[in-house]
Amino acid sequence: MQAPGTLVDLFSTGGDGDEYATSSYPDYADVKAQNTVFSDMTAYSPMMAPLALGDRSRVALGQIVTGNHFTMLAVRPQLGRMLTPADDAPGAERVVVLSDRMWRREYGADPGIVGRPITLRGLVYTVAGVAPAAFTGVVPLLTPELWVPMVHAEEIDPIGITNNVPGPGRTRLERRGARWMFIKGRLKDGVTPAQARANVALIGEQLATAYPQTNKDSRLSVVPSADVRLLV
Repeated sequence: MQAPGTLVDLFSTGGDGDEYATSSYPDYADVKAQNTVFSDMTAYSPMMAPLALGDRSRVALGQIVTGNHFTMLAVRPQLGRMLTPADDAPGAERVVVLSDRMWRREYGADPGIVGRPITLRGLVYTVAGVAPAAFTGVVPLLTPELWVPMVHAEEIDPIGITNNVPGPGRTRLERRGARWMFIKGRLKDGVTPAQARANVALIGEQLATAYPQTNKDSRLSVVPSADVRLLV
C-alpha cells in the first residue's frame, strides 16, 4: 500500500455518541465532491455472501468497495486487473477480485481463473483478477477473501457497524440515513490531518443544515489511519 502515512479515516458521530461510527454513501459522495484536502477518497464495508463451489457452498467474507479503491491505495494485481471506477457504473458487468488466499484455497491457484464465473448469492460474477498476497484489506482483524464493486450493494450483506435514520431513498446507496460504510481519504501534498479535520467538519455542518432529517445529529471527523485501532 503506497504512502500509508497520508491515509486518514473519516467517521460520523453516531446518535449514541459513538465517535467512530460509519457513514452513508450520499454523505461520502458529497464529501468527495466538496472537500479541498484529499487527492482521492474510497468507501468500503465488510460483507458476506453465500459462495457456490460446485456441489457445496459456504459463506465468503469480503469487502464491498468503491471502484477507485485499489487505485487510491496503489495496489497492483497479481493476476488480471483490480476493480476500476467503470465497474461501479450502473449496468456494469458483475466482477469480483479474489484474494490470494481464496485463489489458492478454493481454486488451486489456477492461473486461468481470470475471466471465469463464480456465483455469489445466486448471481454470477466474473473474476477480474487476483490481489497480491501482501494485500490483506483495510479492516483490522478481518482479512477479506474477495472484493466486489459498490454498485452491487443490494446484492450482498454488509456487516459491522450500522446505523439507520429514517429518510428518503430506496436502496443502501440512496438512503442518506443508512450509515454502514467506512471511508478513507488520501491527503493532498502538504495537507495535515488537522486541516483535513477542519474541512470535513465544515462539510458535515453544511450537510446537517441541508439534510436535517438525517444529519442534524451527525458530525464528521478525521483520524489518521495509523491511529485507528477498532473498526468492527
